[in-house]
Amino acid sequence: MSYISHKKVFNERQLLQLSYAIDALSAYINAAVESQSLKTSSAENISKDVNALKNLIHDKAFVFDHGVKTLNRVINNLNEGLAQDVARYPDFSIDGPFSRIQAMNHILAFEQFLSEILKSKYLTFNKELPLFKQAYYLWKKVSHGEIKSDQAMAKLADLIRQVNGVLQEKNRYPIPDLSAYVQTN
Repeated sequence: MSYISHKKVFNERQLLQLSYAIDALSAYINAAVESQSLKTSSAENISKDVNALKNLIHDKAFVFDHGVKTLNRVINNLNEGLAQDVARYPDFSIDGPFSRIQAMNHILAFEQFLSEILKSKYLTFNKELPLFKQAYYLWKKVSHGEIKSDQAMAKLADLIRQVNGVLQEKNRYPIPDLSAYVQTN
């Protein structure tokens, strides 16, 4: 199924990708609050915006470009609210088929989440380090074109499952729906 939005056609896969980006951002916000990298007052406002966006994407009058812009505005607000010593959360972009840059940003967002989980002491350094290294090497392979973006998302999903296996349910990171990242030629 395709939707038309300001003369831009998007499909179910892109909607799944946007939905996943929103869920991943929610998980990161929770982790950043737990680690005190983000003030609770800032997080409450940002979370309201995230929840409004979650509801918006299910509206029949949803405008995809507006959804992407809104998500990036929320990410910008998040980055402004983060402590000075915290790396910035990556922007979300969809400019056609799922790309290498998009996969790299998903991996980077997961690395940010791992850092916050470590600060919150939900993972020990010894457990987090090998996972972070795997994420970094995955990012590097994608950036050098050694692995396709859809394969990278499958490997990222495996890493997320490993992390989620040691976290309480409320602290888990969302696993991407891999059907949203299938490469079509």
